[in-house]
Amino acid sequence: MFNITSNGIIFENEEIRVDGIYGPWGATTKIDATNFEELLINLKSQNVDFTFKNKFLEILTKRQKELNWVDIEVEYYELLKKSFNDKEKGTLDYTIRSLS
Repeated sequence: MFNITSNGIIFENEEIRVDGIYGPWGATTKIDATNFEELLINLKSQNVDFTFKNKFLEILTKRQKELNWVDIEVEYYELLKKSFNDKEKGTLDYTIRSLS
């Protein structure tokens, strides 16, 4: 019989997916972090997978310390152009939909 508490649960929305979260009936996933980098280290140490489904959110989150609003607009525009050009070439890494 499959026991979801022994295998962890999945949290998923339009932007992210987190696999291997353990709730009150299994080994408890403990979140101890004050910033995003610490969160990723904490989750990884507990074998919890964190995946971005939104490419733009991933880039903003990973580069949040170095970007201002103008940089964000430029980054988004560049990602849109790359997505459009890659689609025409057949080398698409991500879709325009994954940027929004």
